[in-house]
Amino acid sequence: PSRVWVCLRGEDVHLQLGDPPPTSSRNQVSCTIAALEPAGPLVRVRLVGPFALTASITRAAAVALELAPGGTVQA
Repeated sequence: PSRVWVCLRGEDVHLQLGDPPPTSSRNQVSCTIAALEPAGPLVRVRLVGPFALTASITRAAAVALELAPGGTVQA
């Protein structure tokens, strides 16, 4: 098997609580929140799932979603 590296910008990773609604999008993964790291007006959300992933979201969004380490999100 070959190894492939993919780079995604953190601000292009969207987070959602619960099961995603039906959509044609097939690039959704269930992840566990490993850590929340303040970064100025943003929060870096470190995720673990099928692969490591980091989302960059506003502090307001992190509060509204009530994100916490150990929680589950769809990315």
